[in-house]
Amino acid sequence: MVDMMNLKEFERKAFRSTFQDGLWDILIGVIALNFAMGTWLGNQGWGDFWGPMTVLPINLLVYAGVWLGKKYITLPRVGRVKFSPARNRKTRKLVAAISILLALCVLAGLVILSVNSNLPGSVLPAIIFAILCLAVFGLAATWLNVPRFWAYGALLAITYPIGHLMKQGTVWGVRSAFAPFFVTGPLIIIVGVALLLRFVRDYPVSIPEDANGII
Repeated sequence: MVDMMNLKEFERKAFRSTFQDGLWDILIGVIALNFAMGTWLGNQGWGDFWGPMTVLPINLLVYAGVWLGKKYITLPRVGRVKFSPARNRKTRKLVAAISILLALCVLAGLVILSVNSNLPGSVLPAIIFAILCLAVFGLAATWLNVPRFWAYGALLAITYPIGHLMKQGTVWGVRSAFAPFFVTGPLIIIVGVALLLRFVRDYPVSIPEDANGII
């Protein structure tokens, strides 16, 4: 029984180590920053469609960078672990739950646009965005055992409503509710870079003595 508990604890730590390198944090921050970049480009004449679409390749490039970072930075330091079926089922449930939440959000957005909500300043999309951020990052933080994702969810949840209020006011001169993501995105990126540097420092690559000739 004790060995089983130790094995589960080792598996939990190994799984959590996947998120200690800060690479996913950097990706989250870039996506948040591109919320603002896309709308800014749209306001510069690119349009509401091509503005956001222009920054999509950046997200894909950063995702590719995360994959390469996992392969060439993380794996050489922590190794590869095969998780139990229970852990894999838990991960699949998380992906399914987040997918359902995203689908519901898209559906709710379409309904709002179709009925042309009468709420002052179209505040309902901001509320839905905040709820979605809290739900998605809350699920990820709880199921993946990464508490800082709660902070990201809360930060992103208030960013868009703040931008919405700034856009409604005449003092700020903000043309897009996504403008505050110019602050939120870099903050998360800075955290991710700090985590990555600490990870590289704390987990140096160890090369076995008999590794000569091994590629």
